[in-house]
Amino acid sequence: MTIRQLSRLPYRRRREGLSIKTLTGEKTQLCMIRLDPGMKTDHQHSYEPLGYILSGQIDLMIEEKHQTLQPGDAYHFPSNVQHGFHVTGSRPVEYIEIFTPPKPETE
Repeated sequence: MTIRQLSRLPYRRRREGLSIKTLTGEKTQLCMIRLDPGMKTDHQHSYEPLGYILSGQIDLMIEEKHQTLQPGDAYHFPSNVQHGFHVTGSRPVEYIEIFTPPKPETE
């Protein structure tokens, strides 16, 4: 069993505009992610994500569809689907994302 007080841990900067905190199990991973204002991502991966927006406003693109998400909104889509995020507000976005299987800690 692992207990991690994510709210008390500092974010680790993964790359410019993206910081993360994680708790990784054998088959699932919980990530707390912060994206800076203006940050854009566009990618795909073999991990199935579930996400929940904690703060800020983000444009979620799944293939060619766009949806604006705000605190309290959640999403899910299959693995291997092109997707991306664009922080559209003036504040950072914080969200929780759960992956199965876990992503390598270096991604």
